[in-house]
Amino acid sequence: MSQHLEGKVVIAGDFNAITSQAEKEGGGQKSATTIATFTNFIDSNELVDIGMVGRPFTWTNRRQGENLVKERLDRYLVGMEWKLKFPNAVVHRLTESGSDHAPILMETKPQSWHSKRWFKYQERWCGEEDVKRIVSEV
Repeated sequence: MSQHLEGKVVIAGDFNAITSQAEKEGGGQKSATTIATFTNFIDSNELVDIGMVGRPFTWTNRRQGENLVKERLDRYLVGMEWKLKFPNAVVHRLTESGSDHAPILMETKPQSWHSKRWFKYQERWCGEEDVKRIVSEV
């Protein structure tokens, strides 16, 4: 059974499926039928995968060497109306912390400026009263 999705839709999460063999590294290949089923769902509902910034895989089986498998199972799929409303949206792959999945975060209005200077933390700042005051106010 299929339900057609329309408009300003966003679907995000672990789909437990990939759209091509390029979204998998290690282990055996996924079946062409499994991939086709997922891509047909995306296409038939006129959804767009808005991609991801960072390392390409969001899941790992956490094994070592030849037994290591990585896949891009997590993603954001959006409808065309939504994509037109947020054309600059970007998805960031964040660092895993305890899970076999890396969290992903969508930013609908990403900052376009980039500082040419690196921020450097100085431990001595912790002892400065003005720094403590400014941090607590912010």
